[in-house]
Amino acid sequence: MSTNAPIAPSRQLIDAVVDMYVTWREACAAVDACYHRWTSAAPAKRASAFAAYVSALDREERVAGQYRLLLEQVHPAPGIA
Repeated sequence: MSTNAPIAPSRQLIDAVVDMYVTWREACAAVDACYHRWTSAAPAKRASAFAAYVSALDREERVAGQYRLLLEQVHPAPGIA
């Protein structure tokens, strides 16, 4: 008799998920900090502050995607086998 019981993720995978969560939260904090620097920047510094903000957003998006992929290894989305 076969069961479809889920297999527990490895300790290494769980550690990677936790590490990536921390990395993602740090990226979120960087976005917040860059946003506040941009919105309070002097006119002469706004363009470079905005560029830093966009860069932080891009990094957060990349890290969020990596985090999502790890989470899907732990618990696949419905319909994914």
